[in-house]
Amino acid sequence: MHFTIDEVSRLLRLPVSTVQRWIRQGHIPVYKHEGHYVFLKKDLRRWARSHNIVFAPAAQEAAVKSPAQGYRLLLAMKQGGVLWGIRGNDASEVLQAVVEAAPLDPSIDRDELFVRLLDREELSTTGIGHGVAIPHPRSPLQNGSAEPSITTCFLESPVDYGAIDAVPVFVLFLMLSPSPKIHLTLLAKLSHLLRDSAFVDLLRRRPSANDVLSRVDEMETRLDKLRDSSAAGNAS
Repeated sequence: MHFTIDEVSRLLRLPVSTVQRWIRQGHIPVYKHEGHYVFLKKDLRRWARSHNIVFAPAAQEAAVKSPAQGYRLLLAMKQGGVLWGIRGNDASEVLQAVVEAAPLDPSIDRDELFVRLLDREELSTTGIGHGVAIPHPRSPLQNGSAEPSITTCFLESPVDYGAIDAVPVFVLFLMLSPSPKIHLTLLAKLSHLLRDSAFVDLLRRRPSANDVLSRVDEMETRLDKLRDSSAAGNAS
């Protein structure tokens, strides 16, 4: 089975221009057939898995956004992937390791991102308590992806992150958004989930990516249904 550039763009939830740039830069497996670029399913699946990128040709998952629910936290977290064993002795070293390991759009300048993340931490810590931090730039990256991503990063050892409750951080959610509106929407959803002690306990066990995303899907679906029900009640 093979795909065209337009089909790969939809499956990876990326602009066509990003896929074309990756082709030019040799960042994605592609072949030429009768003058056209084609992508083999098995090669794309292997490549996506190695880069922690969502690739779901069979599922054609729910749209990234809908008028009722806004941007989906689950899809942003799938886009960002899950990392384990991030090393560092302090917040700066941990962020450097995260930036180096995260599956970012090739157009993103990782050095610039690291500086932007440090600038945000100097303004005020993104350690929200209970061993969790949500690092992010103060404003969208100029050359960032058109789609939001949240990379879940489990640290090898907890570090003093200057969190509001002084509890060492064991997991970070690196959040990159294409606009302030999307950032606030996803941040509100993620913060809501992280107020659930059972979810934080699950994270402390350093679960598999599937276990994390399954729980997020379950909790976000329940949250969206509650908000839809509330909105319908207010409108009646």
